[in-house]
Amino acid sequence: MASMLQCLSNCEPLTEHFLSGAFEDELNTDNLLGMGGRLAECYAGLLQRMWSGETVVCRPARIKQLIGEKAPNFQGYQQQDSSEFMNYLLDGNY
Repeated sequence: MASMLQCLSNCEPLTEHFLSGAFEDELNTDNLLGMGGRLAECYAGLLQRMWSGETVVCRPARIKQLIGEKAPNFQGYQQQDSSEFMNYLLDGNY
């Protein structure tokens, strides 16, 4: 999970989209299958902390918790496939 979050955070266009707040206009809070924008907002908050320069370590516990709500295989602390995690994070609509 950490490696995939680091890779995604270094995808400049995606990170700029979240850091600028532009993603907020695209949230689909009405989708019953989705997460009401919570995952996108949580990811944006993580990026803010990661790129603020104010902290050395950022714990993505809330993102893990949100994904675990919809994908129980991500609950707990077992090692998971990073590409599967990325699919859940990017789709956010399972």
